[in-house]
Parts: sequence; structure tokens; C-alpha cells
Amino acid sequence: KKGIKTVGVTAYDYPQALLADKAGVDWILVGDSIGMTTLGYKTTIPVTMDDMLPHCTAVWRANQSAFLVGDMPFMSHLGLTPHTRAKLGGYRVQGKTKESADIILDQALRLQDAGVSFLLLEAMPREAGQYVAEQLDIPIYGIGAGDKVDGQLVIQHDLTGMFFEFKSKFVKRYCEAGKL
Repeated sequence: KKGIKTVGVTAYDYPQALLADKAGVDWILVGDSIGMTTLGYKTTIPVTMDDMLPHCTAVWRANQSAFLVGDMPFMSHLGLTPHTRAKLGGYRVQGKTKESADIILDQALRLQDAGVSFLLLEAMPREAGQYVAEQLDIPIYGIGAGDKVDGQLVIQHDLTGMFFEFKSKFVKRYCEAGKL
């Protein structure tokens, strides 16, 4: 409401959550990206709720002050999701046209009406992220959705150079721990 941006980061276990909490992030996401970063899957599709729950619990134990969010696995998101990449033509930016941004906005409004607390938009142009954020009453966060949303989420493995299969274009790497 005051326009203060927030910072979120992923954590998948107790030590990662301790680091995130000590860094003072506003919120921690136990993301389904755990499938690729931690469980060794090629995608997030095989991740189940049974995979997510113990990791959410471990992160909860370590977290003292950040808002905690647990990702819902396969078939529970909108826009670009790892689950829908084949249907959407691969890992491609979504909302590049007014028509596709309108579809995402319609989905977001429906979710807001259903009572969700906030939304995370992934891989959208800055303008499309802003378009959605300005028309909703709930906070809209982004992971590669520009700086005109209410806050940003970054995968901890991307920040530290611990994920080798894919390097996000929009993430600053603070070190290359994998190479070290």
C-alpha cells in the first residue's frame, strides 16, 4: 500500500532458510523449482505435494521473520509455468502482446476474486507485469517480470551460481559457488 518493494528468495531446506532469514528478506518461497535445483529432475513436473511438504516444514523451522510461501506443484499456476512450457512453446516470455497480457490479467482477476493473497508472475515484459499489477488489489510479485510489480523473487541457486543447467538472464550472480 505504501509502494515499498519487497524481496523474496527461494529456500528448500533448513540451512538455506537460515541464510535467507538472516539476510533479512521479506519472504521465502519453497518453490517447485526444488525439482530441478535439489531433487535432480529435468523439470518441475514430477514434483509432488509429498515432495513439497517436508521441505516447507524444514524452511518453517529455520525462518524467524520472513513471510513463508509454499509453491503448489504441477497444474496450479497461470501464465508461464514450467508445467505448461510445452503447451506455451517452451520457456518463453509471456504477455508480449496485448491479447496475451489480457488473458493473464483475466486469470489473475479470477484468482483474486477467488481469494488468493498475492500472485507471482514469471517471465513477462516489464509493461505486462505493470499492466497486471496496476489492475489488481493484491500484491503482485515477479520473477523476471520487471521492476513495476510490488516485489521480486530470485532463486537462491541462481544468486550463488549453484544451478548449472540454466542461467536466468535477469538474475545477478553474486558468486559462482559451483565453479569454486
